[in-house]
Amino acid sequence: MSCIYSSNLAFSTSLLGLLTLGTLGTVPVQAASLDSRFDQIFVFSDSLSDPGNLFYITGGQVPENPLSFEGRFSNGPVWTEYFTPKLGLNPTPFTSPVQSSDGVNYSFGGATSGDNNTINILRPDIPMEFPGLTQQLNYFIQPLLATNQSANPDALYVVWAGANDYGFGGVTDPTIPVTNISNAVQSLYGVGARNFLLLNLPGLGNTPLGLNLGLQEPLNQLTAAHNFLLNSAVNGLNQSLTGANIGLVDVDATFNQILQNPSEFGFTNVTDSWSNAVAVCLEVGCEEFPNPDEYLFWDQVHPTTVTHQIIADIAYSTVQSQFPKVPEPTSVLALSVLGLGFLFNQVSSNRRKN
Repeated sequence: MSCIYSSNLAFSTSLLGLLTLGTLGTVPVQAASLDSRFDQIFVFSDSLSDPGNLFYITGGQVPENPLSFEGRFSNGPVWTEYFTPKLGLNPTPFTSPVQSSDGVNYSFGGATSGDNNTINILRPDIPMEFPGLTQQLNYFIQPLLATNQSANPDALYVVWAGANDYGFGGVTDPTIPVTNISNAVQSLYGVGARNFLLLNLPGLGNTPLGLNLGLQEPLNQLTAAHNFLLNSAVNGLNQSLTGANIGLVDVDATFNQILQNPSEFGFTNVTDSWSNAVAVCLEVGCEEFPNPDEYLFWDQVHPTTVTHQIIADIAYSTVQSQFPKVPEPTSVLALSVLGLGFLFNQVSSNRRKN
């Protein structure tokens, strides 16, 4: 299954918008509040960005946590579902039978930065091969090459990977995931993509799993090395890829701020998982379940949905600071009106002179 949208469709959509402007003469107030930087978005990632793709393709077997929200690895929407509305976009999951002209989220839980998917190892009872980042990219790129089309240069391409490489894939050399991510950007650039948003990793040793296993220090060292190399790679790609604009979201810095001052972000627990707390409550018969909005982590490795909201906010702040914004439709209309007014005055003045 593939959902590919060429720049021709984006052009047609823009043309329709211009025709609507010309017909109505006004723009709704709501339209002026929408971000107009990109006309599509495509996401390539793992469970941190999976809007239900893995859940759908496994028939609801993964994630198996009964506290998950509609197949997300969280108790609510993931960060992309908070982020894309800020851009005025509503992409569809790759597995959705309904396609959207706003783009596609190709993310699959378990995906590594390369060919592998850790669900293939963790759930050998499911006779399926799940995609890593490389396969997700192929889902997007191969149909373009087969039809001699280019990727939409006005779309935003999001790549976030690496956590599964270290957490479950056994990778101890950070150059491997960072090279894979760099290659992903170059592959997308090669078919016409120009706007990229990458995200670094929060300290993997600070997850409940990392703490419980006593691996806080080595996992955090791996994370720090990964983030350092990724930052260097982004700087290099911005210089070497002509016309490309690559933004990097510093998720790690924000998580460190949360860990240092949890109450400032509304958290009361940043070391345990909310799912485990609920499980304990069910066993001992708590009078009241813990509030998930006060927990940083939903399970042993994944954030709660309120944490995903924070990630979406910093991602959007990165977009605002690193990507130029095109004029809003209302601004274009205002300039057109001013231009017509100037032209009318000039014509009237000439008539009076004659």
